[in-house]
Amino acid sequence: MPQATTRRDLIATLPGLAVLLATEPAAGRAPPTAAPPRPAFRTARRAWHRAWQRYAALDRRAAACGFETTEPGRAALARMDALLVRIDRIETALARTPARNHAELRIKIEVLSLDGALRPEFLDAVREDVEHMLLT
Repeated sequence: MPQATTRRDLIATLPGLAVLLATEPAAGRAPPTAAPPRPAFRTARRAWHRAWQRYAALDRRAAACGFETTEPGRAALARMDALLVRIDRIETALARTPARNHAELRIKIEVLSLDGALRPEFLDAVREDVEHMLLT
């Protein structure tokens, strides 16, 4: 299984990404687009955070109920499975939506990363966004 790509690795393979993610423009470069993210990106990030918070709460509940040994534990596990499907849908939809500015790119990288590293299944989508943003 391929390893996740850290932000440093991603910047090394796409040097222009550092410029796009910088808060201050590099010398001789135009400043990054300061447009706010579209509502779809903000909504996806909020839904993603809420889903993971709910998942963590259900995980604690399932543990307190004895996981699969009790009916409440099994119910919590079933709701956790449903949340994982919801999280996957949010991530997949976000990966398919092209980022048009660096604020959207930041959200995309945040949501599609795990422990600070971009997950391999989303690497191509982020690379396409970076390359498109560098060309425009």
